[in-house]
Amino acid sequence: MEFPGYHDHRIGPEPRSFWSRYVFSQDHKVIAIQYTVTALLVGAIRLDRYAALG
Repeated sequence: MEFPGYHDHRIGPEPRSFWSRYVFSQDHKVIAIQYTVTALLVGAIRLDRYAALG
């Protein structure tokens, strides 16, 4: 039985690629992950350079 005006639409957002999900995201949770990863990488690089000098 078909209902008038009913279409088989998917519920929820369309699947996104890595770039649109993690690089160009405006989601605050993804931005927090980006910030954390960046801070850890910068800290690790700085720690490595500090250890090489000392």
